[in-house]
Amino acid sequence: MKDMKTVYQITKKLRGDHGPNQDLPVKAEDGSAITEEKAKLERWREHFEKILNRPDPPITPDIGETETDLEIEMGTITLNESAGKPLY
Repeated sequence: MKDMKTVYQITKKLRGDHGPNQDLPVKAEDGSAITEEKAKLERWREHFEKILNRPDPPITPDIGETETDLEIEMGTITLNESAGKPLY
């Protein structure tokens, strides 16, 4: 697993991807590009206010109890259980 991380990091460096680019413009509601940092932050604030402050749905789902309970072991994962499986 550690080798794959190293390969990924080398590939990333070779193709010139050194991290997120903070200088990208943000699209305004009217479709124009916003390039000023203060205006970008204001646009993100507007966007998330609109997304996160929606009204409750008119009909709430009625989800009943299950007929059978599943037995799920919630202990720590052993090395044998995680071997060979990706962590993501």
